[in-house]
Amino acid sequence: MAEKLMTDGSMALREKQYRVITIEATEKPQNAKSRVAAYARVSSVSDDQLNSFAAQNRHYSDLISSKENWRMVDIYADEGTPIAEDEITNAFIRLYYKLKHHGEPILMEMITSLQAIRNRRMLWSLDVIELNKQISDLTSQNQMLATLKQQGLIDPDIFISQSNELTEQLRAVKLKKERLLTVDGDNTIAQTRELMEILNDGPDFLDSFDAELFGELVETIIVESNERIRFRLKNELELAETIERTVR
Repeated sequence: MAEKLMTDGSMALREKQYRVITIEATEKPQNAKSRVAAYARVSSVSDDQLNSFAAQNRHYSDLISSKENWRMVDIYADEGTPIAEDEITNAFIRLYYKLKHHGEPILMEMITSLQAIRNRRMLWSLDVIELNKQISDLTSQNQMLATLKQQGLIDPDIFISQSNELTEQLRAVKLKKERLLTVDGDNTIAQTRELMEILNDGPDFLDSFDAELFGELVETIIVESNERIRFRLKNELELAETIERTVR
C-alpha cells in the first residue's frame, strides 16, 4: 500500500497556485463637456429691473458659450408678476398706520439699544475717562464749597463767585462729553427721534397715499418677491409688508 503523504496547512498554501485577473480602468473621454443650466429672475416695478432681466439672459448665454468644457442645456427664466404701483402705495398706507399706532415702543427700544451700545463702546475711551475724572473733581469741589458755606467758613460773595465758576466749568465738561459721544456714534439715534416726531405730528390714518410723508419716512423699497416688499426707513430700520391683491 502506497504511503500517504500528509502536509500541514502552511505547506498546502505554499503549494497552491493562484491566478490573478487584472481589470483595466476604462479611460474617460477627454472631450466630455459639463451640462450647464442658468436661472434668471427679477421682480420689480421699474423698467431698469426689467432691462436687467434681459441682461441676465445675455450674460449667462455668453458666459456658458465662452467655456470650452461647458455645454448649455437651457436658461430658465421667470419674469414674475410685476407689482403694481397702487399695491405699493397701499402697502405704505398700511405700514404708516402700524407705525403711527404701534411703532413708538419699537422705536424707543431701538434708541435705548443704540445708546447702550454706544455707551459700552465709549466706556474705556481715554478721552471719556479723562472727562469723567474732570466731572468728578468739579463735583467734589462744588460739594466742598457748599459745606464750607454751611459752616460759615467762606464769605458769601466768594462762595457765589466760585460756585458759579465751578458750575460753568462742570456744564462745559459735560457738554464736551456729550458731543464726543454723539460724534463717535452714528446718526441713527437722531434719525429715529426725527421719525418719531414725524409720526407724532402726522394724521391718525391715511385716506390716500401721501408722497411727502412717504419721502420723510422711507429711504428705499426692497422687493423680496411678488408677494412681499420691505420698506427701509430713514433710520435704516426695515419693515416688511405683504402685497395684497384683489381677486377678480
